[in-house]
Amino acid sequence: MCSVGDGTRADDAFAREFWESPDFALWSFDKRTNRAAISKGMVHLFGYGEEQFARNPWLWRDVVHPDDAKLAEDFMATLDSGIASTFERRIVHAGGEVKWVRTMAAPIMDEFGRVVKVNGIDLDITEARRRKEEESEQERTIRDLLEDAGAAIWTYDAGSRRLDGIADALARVTGYPAENLARDDVLKTVIDPEDRIPFERYIERLCTGEVEAGEFRISRADGEIRWIQVKAAVSRGGRGDVRKLHGLILDITERKRMEQTLHRSEQRYKSLFERHSDPIVELDRDGRIRAMNPAAVQALGSDFSGQRIEKTADFMSPDAERMAVRQFRKAARYGKSPQYELTTLLPNGEFADWQAKNVPIYVNGRIDGMFVIGTDNTGKKQAERALAASEAMHRLITENMQDLVAIVDSDGVILYASPSFRMVLGYDPLSMIGNDCFDYLNPGEEKDKAVAAFVDLKIYGNSAHVRARCRRSDGSERFFDFVCTPVAGVSGRVEQAVVVGRDVTEEVRYEAALLESEARYRKIVELSPSAIVVYRNLQVTYINPTGLRMLGADSPLQVLGMNPLDLVHPDRRDYVQGRMGNTVKTGFSAAAEYPIVSLDGRTVDVEVTAIYDAASESVQLVCNDVSARKEAERALLESEEFNRRLVELLPEAVLVHSDYHCIFGNPAACSLFEAQEGLAGYPVAELIHPED
Repeated sequence: MCSVGDGTRADDAFAREFWESPDFALWSFDKRTNRAAISKGMVHLFGYGEEQFARNPWLWRDVVHPDDAKLAEDFMATLDSGIASTFERRIVHAGGEVKWVRTMAAPIMDEFGRVVKVNGIDLDITEARRRKEEESEQERTIRDLLEDAGAAIWTYDAGSRRLDGIADALARVTGYPAENLARDDVLKTVIDPEDRIPFERYIERLCTGEVEAGEFRISRADGEIRWIQVKAAVSRGGRGDVRKLHGLILDITERKRMEQTLHRSEQRYKSLFERHSDPIVELDRDGRIRAMNPAAVQALGSDFSGQRIEKTADFMSPDAERMAVRQFRKAARYGKSPQYELTTLLPNGEFADWQAKNVPIYVNGRIDGMFVIGTDNTGKKQAERALAASEAMHRLITENMQDLVAIVDSDGVILYASPSFRMVLGYDPLSMIGNDCFDYLNPGEEKDKAVAAFVDLKIYGNSAHVRARCRRSDGSERFFDFVCTPVAGVSGRVEQAVVVGRDVTEEVRYEAALLESEARYRKIVELSPSAIVVYRNLQVTYINPTGLRMLGADSPLQVLGMNPLDLVHPDRRDYVQGRMGNTVKTGFSAAAEYPIVSLDGRTVDVEVTAIYDAASESVQLVCNDVSARKEAERALLESEEFNRRLVELLPEAVLVHSDYHCIFGNPAACSLFEAQEGLAGYPVAELIHPED
């Protein structure tokens, strides 16, 4: 067998460098010989020399701090049971210093399941433990400060799903006695009913590691509705999983009230300015344009913010410019201005007539700027024409596109269906209006998923991506990928959805054919008379039944995970290790013969071809048992040797020649012809008496 990557000489050099480094404390203990091998990092960490570890392989245990001796015993018991383990304990350094050490070790077992060796690594975590203790002290200080400030602190254990410290914390915020709040579901009970579902989802996100602040309403004991802000920090385990949540609850009611008041004020102004159908231009006290609402930008063809009204020749004639300046100064001086007319140049080169009025902006009793509001009848008609042209363009697109386009309401009722429904599914688009869009999907799991995705879109406003089968008017079915985009109404809730569907029937068929092809290939591999083995990172990941029989294994579990190099006969491992590296480098190693050792101890001669797959970083081995052929070759050689020795021992002279030249003569022939140097190469004619 062969392997890849980690067995190359470069990797061996890297491993030796790792072993020789003083920064890594590595060790290996052989229970059969009661001897330990240690790296230089162990000498550096423990302060004892290699000869001291050699004399006492249990030195690492003897230097364990007395208070942690029980931990060391439990650790060894775990390893003896065949389970890899990690533990932290204190040791007494040779110089007397106490250090914290984390040990990670894994046992190696023989074929009988007995632990024969333990490999491990020790890490110096003294500094990390010191920082952790300092952080704990800092946390206590911060907690005291927050409690003095009236904040509520809590802790949530993800394993036990319990809340700690929540009762006293909530008592200050909610007004309820602490003894009434000592329940795990207390937050759910005090959260306002309208915020309970968002709160539950917030907690779920925190438990997955999404750290964010949440704001919710609560009902106080006196019936008052107040706002709280919940913040949390995540404590993770060694594998990155969430262990605990440390949280903070702040009463933000006053801030919320101020924000809502400010927001309402800003929204009223923004709605008036942004949504007003008439163009509005805001000027500062010097006549410089501060802002233009969308209607003004559309009407004038560009955003002229920052430009003074005295320099507006891009869209106003000189007469209109003088009128605008005069009216601005009048309004800035007297606080009012009559309506006046202006003529502007539209982007299309035409002129538009405006009815304009200046409205002063007062800040702290002083005029700080001016709103110029205009009514443009010409522009209104032009917008209507532009809208009609835009609708015609989109209608042309939807009538000629292959994709299905539909608009449905929040209940899934079809409000619009594109003409492509007739071409793709055979339905009249007009007849579909008013029908339930899900009636056109074939029943089954796909339809159920589509309905669930639509409900999620309706509640949370999330876009939905689903694949489902649609029933054509002729009864046949086609696969479609649907993208549903929510459309929110003025209230912010989803009122409609735009559904776009693309026919992916051929793609689905191709995927099914690909899966079928993969299944056929796997069947061929399973039934192959050759042993086929796949390994990655020096671990067997697949072996077919022929390979199991070759190795004398009853189950793939006996082979999966093994290093294929361990199955090679020890005399040939160096050779095979070189082939492993060559296979990865060149992508292929031609057939070669070498012996392997089966699980039951038999030596099997195999012919192995190796192929490297760069995409999966794995190697496939095709192995044929050549033991019978090898045995026949050995028998033939033995037979030839036996016959040769028999001829050499005959008392009669035996001479073999080719083309009248001797190629062999047994000892009797050499004696007969007195050929001390042998007869090979002698002409036969010279050995015959001249008279004969």
